[in-house]
Amino acid sequence: MSLFYNKLIKSIFFASFLTTHAFAFAAINEADTTLETVDSFMPIPTFKASYSLNRRGSTYGEGFRSLSKNEKGNYVFSYRTKARYFFLTDTRIETSEFTYTYLDKMWVASPLNYEFIREGTGKDKQYNVSINYTNETISGRDQQNNPFPSDTVIQDMMTYQLQIRLDLQNNRPIKKYTVATRYGNWKDYEFTQNPPETVRTPLGEFTAIKLTRTNIKKQRTTSVWLAPELDFTLVRLQQIEDGKESFDALIKSYELIPKQ
Repeated sequence: MSLFYNKLIKSIFFASFLTTHAFAFAAINEADTTLETVDSFMPIPTFKASYSLNRRGSTYGEGFRSLSKNEKGNYVFSYRTKARYFFLTDTRIETSEFTYTYLDKMWVASPLNYEFIREGTGKDKQYNVSINYTNETISGRDQQNNPFPSDTVIQDMMTYQLQIRLDLQNNRPIKKYTVATRYGNWKDYEFTQNPPETVRTPLGEFTAIKLTRTNIKKQRTTSVWLAPELDFTLVRLQQIEDGKESFDALIKSYELIPKQ
């Protein structure tokens, strides 16, 4: 398998709005932060969106994101990517089932079950992560019923993305996101918020909030742009590695799904 293809596959892994990373951000104005109540909650609208996956000017795949409600009344957030490089293929699907919970005077996305599936050239992969709030434990590939930190809101590798949107929606100040990993443990991540920027995409032009994370050890900077006019939906994701663009995803379509 070529080195170029390996880099593409690594890029796809980050296309899930940074599957292995979470964000923290500064509120635009702390004074504007409003007290949330049980009755004032506005969930993120259900939607579906598509993206082009690009690398240095060339398109090599596409991605699809959706938020819907299932028959149990829980929400399902999913992301799927399809990439091809000559005869090499890679398909990935991430799915999180979650509910909203009113906790410590704020609404949070509370994950229940997370699943990751990878199929294509090379070794296929599949793993699940579950969170038990009664026992306050995480179960993953390597650890089962692993206690998570007390007084901590746990997210999975999809729901933290929604939590960021909820926090931006409510002008919340900087915070950490504690994310349950596939191994059954957790990690904390922080991102910085940059001034709004104009982003040009196949869907149109947006003024978007930019969040950036830099991994000094790996010489990698990952940035995402979230558009307020689309309820802070991801409109662009870019990764720079060793000073060169290794990945760029741009939104192509966005559609609200009627309430179910």
